[in-house]
Amino acid sequence: MIITAAIETELDWPRSETQIDYCGRMFILCPRSDVSAQTVSTKFDKAIDLWDGLLIINRFLTALAWSKNRPIRVLTVMGSGHDVPVNLDIVKNTERYATEFSVDYLPRVSDPKAQLALALYREALCVNSVPYAFLGFAKVLNVFLAGDVKTIKWINENLANVNGILERARIVQLQQEGTDIGKYLYVNGRCAVAHAYSDPLVDPDIPNDERRLLRDLPLIQSLAQLLIESELCIKTEKTWLSEEVSR
Repeated sequence: MIITAAIETELDWPRSETQIDYCGRMFILCPRSDVSAQTVSTKFDKAIDLWDGLLIINRFLTALAWSKNRPIRVLTVMGSGHDVPVNLDIVKNTERYATEFSVDYLPRVSDPKAQLALALYREALCVNSVPYAFLGFAKVLNVFLAGDVKTIKWINENLANVNGILERARIVQLQQEGTDIGKYLYVNGRCAVAHAYSDPLVDPDIPNDERRLLRDLPLIQSLAQLLIESELCIKTEKTWLSEEVSR
């Protein structure tokens, strides 16, 4: 039985059918054609529940999204006894093709907390909403940090480890304003998006609310990435490449 998922992604996709061995299973990546969507499929020796098959594909896509730090969304899934193209009408994005497609590093994760953190990270990458993307990355922190006190403390203790031009600029700006950054990101970011009964809260109709969170988004994403790498011991592709070069 073959399970096939049609996907939408900002990741540069292979121009021709490409096979990737991940955790002992072969995944086939197919490009978009004139009549069919770009897909990921994998074959099972016997019949399997469609949703169990999709879970296996999702784990692969999550590892790929983490490695390349790009969103990958599943649009639809189907099962068949043979390869079946998925109708092109469901694909919303324009195709992107890599000149040379390669996947050198994919994290192999078995710990349930780490799997959840990566899944939440991919979900946040895929969200087409600034407030909910912020909330998605903030949820990654909650996989390891329970409650406001621990989360705020961890954020403040790890700000010095955050790199990136936008992130550093936002940290400096908030520090110059005398802001407790950990508390600000938790209360004015995470809780303000998640709750509609508290103060402060994020009102979708107020442009300045979204503008503020847009400035905070790179910072909370970098913190989520940092937690996954430092606390859950899942390397980024950048770290993996750096280690490979130094060997």
